[in-house]
Amino acid sequence: MNPQIPAIPAPGVMSALRWLTSLLGIAALAWILNSIDLAQALQAWRGVPLWVWMLCALGLVGSHVCRAGRLMHEWRNRVSMHWGAAWRLSVRHSAWVVLAPLRAGEGIYLWTLKREAGIGLREASVSLMRLRLQDALTLSIITAGAVYPGPWPGRVLLMFALLIVCITGLPRLSPLFDASRVRWIWAISNWALKLTAIAMPLLWMLPVEPLSAGLAALGGELAAALPLQPPAGLGPYEAGVILGMQWHSDLAWQSIAAAAIAVHLLSLLVTLFCACVAAMMPRLRLSPLPDTSTEETISALTPVSERHIQGHLLQHHLSVVVPMFNEAENAALQLQDIGEALADYPMPWELIVVDDGSTDGTSRALRAQALLMGEHVRVLELSRNFRQTAAMQAGIDAARGDVIVTMDGDRQNDPRDIPRLVARLLDEDLDLVAGWRQERQDGLLIRKLPSWVANRLIRKVSGLKFQDLGCSLKAFRGSVLRQVRLYGEMHRFIPAWLATVTSPGRMAEEPVNHHARRAGHSKYGLSRTFRVMVDLLAMVYFLRFGTRPGHFFGGIGLAFAAAGTAILAYLVVLKMLGESIGGRPLLWLGFFAVLAGVQMLTTGVLAEILMRTYVDRQAARSYHLRAEPTQLSPDQGWYAEPRR
Repeated sequence: MNPQIPAIPAPGVMSALRWLTSLLGIAALAWILNSIDLAQALQAWRGVPLWVWMLCALGLVGSHVCRAGRLMHEWRNRVSMHWGAAWRLSVRHSAWVVLAPLRAGEGIYLWTLKREAGIGLREASVSLMRLRLQDALTLSIITAGAVYPGPWPGRVLLMFALLIVCITGLPRLSPLFDASRVRWIWAISNWALKLTAIAMPLLWMLPVEPLSAGLAALGGELAAALPLQPPAGLGPYEAGVILGMQWHSDLAWQSIAAAAIAVHLLSLLVTLFCACVAAMMPRLRLSPLPDTSTEETISALTPVSERHIQGHLLQHHLSVVVPMFNEAENAALQLQDIGEALADYPMPWELIVVDDGSTDGTSRALRAQALLMGEHVRVLELSRNFRQTAAMQAGIDAARGDVIVTMDGDRQNDPRDIPRLVARLLDEDLDLVAGWRQERQDGLLIRKLPSWVANRLIRKVSGLKFQDLGCSLKAFRGSVLRQVRLYGEMHRFIPAWLATVTSPGRMAEEPVNHHARRAGHSKYGLSRTFRVMVDLLAMVYFLRFGTRPGHFFGGIGLAFAAAGTAILAYLVVLKMLGESIGGRPLLWLGFFAVLAGVQMLTTGVLAEILMRTYVDRQAARSYHLRAEPTQLSPDQGWYAEPRR
């Protein structure tokens, strides 16, 4: 049963609530300002350049952005949490924690989620405890690195080791400890920006070292959790700054107090400014769920590893395409895994494995395993290594199914996800369901970082909102996939190519399992990022000007020709007025600009001729087979579940 969106109060009630909230905020602000010495704060402010305060304010705003990013990732599958809504929730929470005494503002987090998104108190409380535990652990890691009595490399290694323990060890003890690497990155970025922004003005106002300023910033943030007795006229935050500063310096607390008041006031003003901006942000909303039965809703909320296909599949034939290159250790096991995953599949299916010119015995292993499994497993051998895109296109050309599934041959994709992808493709009448490796089991620098850069570039240029375009596990409607041809390294851009023949609304993304490589060696590295950039430029050109190249070259040519003509016309006028133009650089610039324009226009005409010639011909293949595959009748070569 789908969760219900909470009722929205009447406009009069909403207006009264806003006024009451504003009055409470003003009263809390007045209480805080009354407890600090503004004269001391203003005097300390004058000793710091304006640009330092501006950088400090930007750092504090950046910390709020990081906190919003963490919350958006926390509720991404439960609430339609875009940046505006996440910012609103985060800043309101932070502002009330600062304004309300005894951290009573923590309740705003629970109240907002309950009132605007219908999140239960228990679920929101668990999220809040996880958030605060992560903050406490992050500050503890930074504190341990700051007070460690050793050189800076030792401090960095200590903090990194503690971070690994927090990410991998503590979540096994309790679900309250966050195991998401993405949220840990947001949390660390949040505190790094905030502590740096607080430490910068302290360095200008006081004769201390950077370490002392950093400890003072840490002390101010930890003050709410420490049993401190502040001096007269100061609050807990100022007391924390003084305690942290005196840990590594001999300054008297009276000289530190003014600087502490100044940075506290700036932090307060930035938080209130962000809160005013957040007041204009949209409310949270529950993510729309399809109107399905209770069983289907429960299945949608079940972890990936426990999901099964629901209901009755439409009649279809399934083709699974697996390209391989130098995977002798994985070849037979990969075919066995796929066979076991699809042994009970209710529809006919075939497996097409493409050996992309392997040199380590992959082909022999594939042929031997194919003989054991039956004629529904076919092995295609390319004459040399044409790379993954051409190998994948070879398998697609040989596939005969109504539904085509592609996956890697390194056993990192889980073939047990195939039925679920196909079920969603058919049940929702889609043309593509792409896998999304939410918990990717790869190295950070060699695999994850290049993939993150590539995905960002592709999303930016293509406009597609896919999270993981590099995942090879995808399910396609065969009639649509056969309308596109893949060349170069274009297998990463298949969704973008499909967008030329179908609507992006008929594409979806589904979380899938991902395993660490168990044998063999990865064929990817940092160089892949640069190849992706080159292919991205080619993709943009073909998507926008593939059928009309004359517009691309012609536009550039007209711009050059127009600029050159204008320059030459200007020089003609000068010549008519009696000035000498023979030695002026503009004469050469205008001449070559016109020449370049003519050349580009000519190139556009030639490109149009080539395109028309290509369209009139049959589509050429981007690969060569050692031998053409055996032609089978429509009823041959399918594995069908034996009838009991």
